[in-house]
Amino acid sequence: MNTFVLLMIFASCTVEYLTQAGLLPHGVKYSAEIISGLTLIMVVILGARNRFQFVRAAYWFAFAAVAATITCGIVANAMVSGPVFAGMRNYLRAVPLFFLPAVYAFSERQIRTQLWVLLLLSLGQLPIAIHQRLTRVSTGGASGDTTAGTLMGSGLLSIFLICVICVLTGAFLKKRIRMTPFLVLFVLLLIPTTINETKATVLLLPVGLLVTFVAGSERGTRLKNAAIATALIMIAGSIFVPIYDYYASLKGNGTSITDFFADKEKLETYVDKDAALGTRLRQVGRGDALMVPLREMARDPTHLAFGLGIGNASQSSLGDNFTGKYFLKFQPFLKSSGTVFILEIGLLGIALALLIDYLIYRDSRVVAEVDQGIIGTLAVGWAGVTVIILMTTFYANLVKSEAVSYLFWYFSGVVAAQRCRLFRQVPAVTREVVAPSWQPAAGRRGLIVQNAGHRGQLKAKY
Repeated sequence: MNTFVLLMIFASCTVEYLTQAGLLPHGVKYSAEIISGLTLIMVVILGARNRFQFVRAAYWFAFAAVAATITCGIVANAMVSGPVFAGMRNYLRAVPLFFLPAVYAFSERQIRTQLWVLLLLSLGQLPIAIHQRLTRVSTGGASGDTTAGTLMGSGLLSIFLICVICVLTGAFLKKRIRMTPFLVLFVLLLIPTTINETKATVLLLPVGLLVTFVAGSERGTRLKNAAIATALIMIAGSIFVPIYDYYASLKGNGTSITDFFADKEKLETYVDKDAALGTRLRQVGRGDALMVPLREMARDPTHLAFGLGIGNASQSSLGDNFTGKYFLKFQPFLKSSGTVFILEIGLLGIALALLIDYLIYRDSRVVAEVDQGIIGTLAVGWAGVTVIILMTTFYANLVKSEAVSYLFWYFSGVVAAQRCRLFRQVPAVTREVVAPSWQPAAGRRGLIVQNAGHRGQLKAKY
């Protein structure tokens, strides 16, 4: 099973890039989806044996509510089968990976191997990104949009690497990596996000780091870790700003990152370009991409609640019969998952998606505090990752990125299943993390005890 997951990680991060480069046959690009389909079969078979006992009821409620919302949208819009199939494929193809860790318990060694493979693939983005950037400059281009590594999008590459940095930071806080190698890896992972000129890095990286430090800091170390977090942000700024400004100077009308955020007019133009439906603008503002579809949906309460139907505003690689009938109408505005959700599953759908993100965040915080193993280390960084995913829902189309969506759902499943396993085995776990039962666990809120009779108190706390 571990080999199966390793293939998924490799396929989701590299196969699309390798097929477009002609290094693999075209049909291989569906390998990640095939793995997801096989995962669904295994989840059903294994889940029937253990009755999905390691999936919290809150997730069943959230997923059932999402299914009901999607069904209402399909019925209300009298959709044909083509867009429905394409929409289900995009939205649900990664979800089986969330349930896999709940029905199959991966060992500490296997999780560690998976994280090492992910780190190696992340470091491999650096030479590819440098080659892409230099190639672009040598041909007279100044934009960093083509600097995407193997992620097929510059913004997606930055989101992916910032998430990896959060997990790496969690390993540092849990003392699984020393300061010097941590700083080296931190810089190597940061460089691609600077040379592709992703402005969102200025916001996403500090937020991700701060959330991760909050999740991983024990009492007595918080002041020290706050200083380290501040130093890391300053190091990142000292790398990001000069490189960004250098490439901006290569453009005739380039703007430095400082001037961009300091100039109110430039910032407002980036967010709001007064676009409307039928616009001829090649690029609409990010504010326009959310507000114009939202205003259009508000004309009809049913559309506002349930959307236009899953897949009904999206293009499909399967052909015109699978492309939604509203795709051309809203095409310029489909810049983020948030916009697609508003159009296709409505405000109810996007609220439920954010609820699932919140559940994952809470599970990450709990596991980070209780578990002293490799999953506890992962959970520290995953708190930061979940906040980044929530924020970038309104920045990039994460649903179409196999690397981001597959890995997010899988490792979220690892953390969520671990929370259930911890509290079903409270005595065994707490014997490893505390000594006498009357002593408070160092750096944790409240009391963790060995007595099985206190299990209810522990559950109630979280």
